[in-house]
Parts: sequence; structure tokens; C-alpha cells
Amino acid sequence: MASSFNWIGSFLVGLLFPIMTASISQAAVFAIFGCICLLGVAFIRNCVPETRGATLEEIEAAGIAHGKKDEACPATNMG
Repeated sequence: MASSFNWIGSFLVGLLFPIMTASISQAAVFAIFGCICLLGVAFIRNCVPETRGATLEEIEAAGIAHGKKDEACPATNMG
């Protein structure tokens, strides 16, 4: 799944970069893509639970518990 998102993201950057640079400066395009990357980092830091040091059983239990919650983006800590 991660590889698919990587391919899709690369395709979109390759598709949009020439179109965007035709209408705005290259520096602005890099700034826009940089902001998108920062939003992705913020999402991962806040919404993806830390699994370092957790057993597979603990990770599975947290995944099952997460699937039952109604929250869109819980900041969970498995430690």
C-alpha cells in the first residue's frame, strides 16, 4: 500500500509540476509541495500510533481498538 501511494504521489508531482511552473514561479511551486510534505509529517506525528517496543499482539489489539472508535484521528500512544 505504501508503495502504491509513493507511485501515485510521484505521478502527481510529475504531472502537476510543469503545469504549475507555467503559471507561477518555480520557487512558489516548491513552497507549495514543501507545505504539502509538512502537512503529511504533521498527520503522521499526530495520527499514526508509535509501535516501537510493542509486541505484535499489542499492535494488533491497538489496531482493533482503533477500528472500533468513532474518532477520525486519535493521537494514541502504545507505550
